[in-house]
Amino acid sequence: MSASPYVNADHAPSLIPVSVLGLRDGEDLPGVQELCRLTGIFFGVSMFAVTWLRDASPVSLWSSGACRRTAELLARCSYPALDAPGIVVATPADLARHGGACGHSGPSAADWPVGFLAAAPLTLADGTRVGALCIADTISRTFSTDDAQRLRDFAAMASEALRAQKALADTRRREQLLARAFRLAKVGGWEYNVITGNLTLSEQALEIYGMDTTIQPSLDVLMRRFYPGDAIIDTREDFARLLREGQGYDSRRRIQRLDGSSRWIHVLAEPESHEGQVVRVHGLVEDITDEVESQRRFHELAYTDKLTGLPNRGAFLLELGRHFSRHEPIVLIAIDIDGFKDINDTIGHHAGDQLLIEVGRRITAYFPVGTFAARVGSNEFTVIAPIHTAVGSAVEQMNHLRLQLREPVHYADQTLSASVSIGMCEAPAQANDADQIVRNTDIALYQAKKAGGDRTVVFEPEMRDRLEERVQLLRNVRRGIERKEFILYYQPIYDMRTHTLSGFEALMRWSLPEKGILTPGYFNAAFDDQALAPQLGDEALRNAFEQMRRWLNKGFDFKRVSVNVAAAQFYRLDLAGHILDMLKQYGLRPDQLTLEITESVYLGPGADAVEDALRTLHQSGVGIALDDFGTGYASLTQLQRFPVDSLKIDKSFVQNPDAGSIVDAIIALGTSLNIHIVAEGVESELHQDALLRRGCRYGQGYYLGKPMPAEFYA
Repeated sequence: MSASPYVNADHAPSLIPVSVLGLRDGEDLPGVQELCRLTGIFFGVSMFAVTWLRDASPVSLWSSGACRRTAELLARCSYPALDAPGIVVATPADLARHGGACGHSGPSAADWPVGFLAAAPLTLADGTRVGALCIADTISRTFSTDDAQRLRDFAAMASEALRAQKALADTRRREQLLARAFRLAKVGGWEYNVITGNLTLSEQALEIYGMDTTIQPSLDVLMRRFYPGDAIIDTREDFARLLREGQGYDSRRRIQRLDGSSRWIHVLAEPESHEGQVVRVHGLVEDITDEVESQRRFHELAYTDKLTGLPNRGAFLLELGRHFSRHEPIVLIAIDIDGFKDINDTIGHHAGDQLLIEVGRRITAYFPVGTFAARVGSNEFTVIAPIHTAVGSAVEQMNHLRLQLREPVHYADQTLSASVSIGMCEAPAQANDADQIVRNTDIALYQAKKAGGDRTVVFEPEMRDRLEERVQLLRNVRRGIERKEFILYYQPIYDMRTHTLSGFEALMRWSLPEKGILTPGYFNAAFDDQALAPQLGDEALRNAFEQMRRWLNKGFDFKRVSVNVAAAQFYRLDLAGHILDMLKQYGLRPDQLTLEITESVYLGPGADAVEDALRTLHQSGVGIALDDFGTGYASLTQLQRFPVDSLKIDKSFVQNPDAGSIVDAIIALGTSLNIHIVAEGVESELHQDALLRRGCRYGQGYYLGKPMPAEFYA
């Protein structure tokens, strides 16, 4: 026994609902009623109860000698039995105090119908205390150590009754869950008696076969009625093997039900043997029709392009792998729609989708039936074709396909037309495995695109070598940027009339210890790379601004510095703001900077963004120079649309005596548009004199000054 247990008895125990016992309304706990009576007789008390204390509110499972209110009091006052080390014995004062805390009113202990209470904990199989066996009386009485032991003994018997009831409830629940699971999972059981030949199917199994649940078929009838074609042969063979070898089987079969519908089933069978002979076979049959259908739909989703209905990249790789596993000679053809992004951007994605659908249809129709064609990318298709002709003939066929694909596609009120680039590679002649033929075909396609598109290119080993060289170069450039190996040389621009400095052009050089100072011709490919070009451009601007700042600090008047800007730099949407912020950071005026761009910048994709950026810079005072003028495709429209302060005549015209009329035309054009003309490639006095006679005032070239480090000038 212990001291008053009510001091810390107001905690909330973790809940275990009384429903775990599985008792129905009005149902008593088996054996407990008689046990309680024996307990009451033994102790000579007028009230006794079995309480459950871990529900949301205390529950009296069974009580005697107590009204509802008193039974509730007994349940509440037995709470300490959940934690007390021994038997809980309550005095009248404890009962009154705890009862008041439970919401019962009363002025004193004398008003309570209970003058004595003792409670022993009831436990489940895992030792968790869940309730109490209570004895109570209207008058107070003593409770000895022997009494406490006897109450523990009675509580142990009551606990056994609780455990038995919970185990029974758990079993019922498991059976219900299993039955529900069988229904939900569409699983049925079956048994075959080998000695008697009787087959017994559960109700769910009969439903799976679509049979009357009141009729049990024979094994032979089941097989003949429901297993069509090869399925009956395979099933009979499985069953015969089980009887012969005593080993179970696991099979998937398609059955034909009596109503004509097809179902897929999964059958498990396990033998029961006696003295080495199979006497019974136990099994399960599962309706897996939904699973098979889901797998079919999943395969369709996973391996079919939703837009065109063609196989997708995943299906293409599987098919390619199968061809190589069978060592079949093939030609892999990659077809890419040229300028597809422009169609999406200008006409809309719906038009682009229609073009893709039609291109896919034409490709499929062009090749013999059974040829594998897939859409493997946004605007890329592949074809796996057997090799029937020589390479030259195959190229001819692909050129014919290109002509067919170029035919107009009508969409709404639009007429769409696009060329394609084609790359080809043969196996095993040019590739030993699937990965290699894919890489080689991509290289051939890349060469076709790089050459301007609308052409067919067959892979050659030299292409891979050149591409690997390019990849290595870009890797080295990236490392060179990190190591600060890129520097600027400065070539002066002179007013040839007055022989005075007009400014400088900043020319990038790559300083490599093992190779010396390299000109842009060595790393030109990096300026076409959309990731590296902006980084190189930022490096050039930062180096130029730092040098301009140093020159100003030394008092050197450099006039203007021209910095080249690559087309890829304009993919940066905030280019204008970025450059103006950098000028401000170094304390430079916008009119001390000129940006040199080539005609391709005006003509490439995103011309609107280019115009916005150049206009913002020009309005801020930054000069805009059009470099290598006359070698590209710029027109008067571009000169009027985009802000241009100066045109730079390409050196190929300056140094060619037969190009005088072109030089005259450019100078006249600049004069009429009020644009400064700067001649590049002035490498002799003859060049300078000829330009001055034609009215060209500004020049740049080795005769006037070679590109040199900044320290050479100041």
